[in-house]
Amino acid sequence: MAVFPRSGSTTSVFTNQYRINAAVASPSTVVHIDETIITETPDTGIVRLKDKSYSYSSHGTSSFVVGTGVEESYIAGDNAYVPYMEKTATGATESVSIVHATDRNIKVRVRKKGILPFEVDSSFTSTGVTVAAIRTTDEIVD
Repeated sequence: MAVFPRSGSTTSVFTNQYRINAAVASPSTVVHIDETIITETPDTGIVRLKDKSYSYSSHGTSSFVVGTGVEESYIAGDNAYVPYMEKTATGATESVSIVHATDRNIKVRVRKKGILPFEVDSSFTSTGVTVAAIRTTDEIVD
């Protein structure tokens, strides 16, 4: 399951939330970005560099410490973004703690083999957000 940032009022995932500010060569463990990392960024989680996911163990004001190192090379200006949550669910409920600074638009995606993909747009506000995924059996998957 994943909770992605959305750009403004659009329904698109905000894939250009950040820009890499210097070339990143494999196996670098630090990714520097141009922008200041937003307050709502989880302390640990996933950073996506051009849609490839890397676990980060911490972040500074404009950098992420990637646990196992970057497996590919990236150039300055390549896109990066951070899902609020991206994980394989281990139970009926998953959650993440985020410090709220301002309301953010989000896209929630839940996928599981044999179940139709679920996706909904919502907002993360000062009261948080709860999304109940609809689980409908996919009749064409065996």
